[in-house]
Amino acid sequence: MLVNFFDIVDRSKNIGIEEKRYKILIPKEFEHIKGNYTVFELVALWNKDTLSENSLGFKPMLSHFRGIDEIEIQEYYQKGKTKEEIAEIDKAFRQTHYEKALAKYRENLDKIKDFKVLSDIEMQEKYGVDYLHELGVAIYRSEDLKYPLKLTFDTNTDLKYEDIMQRSR
Repeated sequence: MLVNFFDIVDRSKNIGIEEKRYKILIPKEFEHIKGNYTVFELVALWNKDTLSENSLGFKPMLSHFRGIDEIEIQEYYQKGKTKEEIAEIDKAFRQTHYEKALAKYRENLDKIKDFKVLSDIEMQEKYGVDYLHELGVAIYRSEDLKYPLKLTFDTNTDLKYEDIMQRSR
């Protein structure tokens, strides 16, 4: 299966976008799947039976989130804010981003649990028509996948999924 990706490339210090063609290597067990799927949807489908909380990577923690940047801190000082007020703003900023990430993590965990037992129609009703793509995006970098994404630049190759040990990143 061929797919186009848009890669960011550096052309003489001018960042540009270049379209590249890759070949997606399909596990033998899933060569029968036909349809118009994104690479992320395919990864979700391939791993449906083995997905777990570990498939989502690390659970968000407040310590993972940076606060406001140095420029914003200086702007707050210029507006007359005290060090304590800025610390409270910073804490609120970090807390907001942490809570959003945690809510998304929990939603994806619920999707994984439901994905194993609900039909495609039920999943669409509960999470929307893009649930499969969103789930694939949430898991595709996981080290926990039985069937990780494997791509090759050589679109004319006879390589098989099983021939490549390393996953694509």
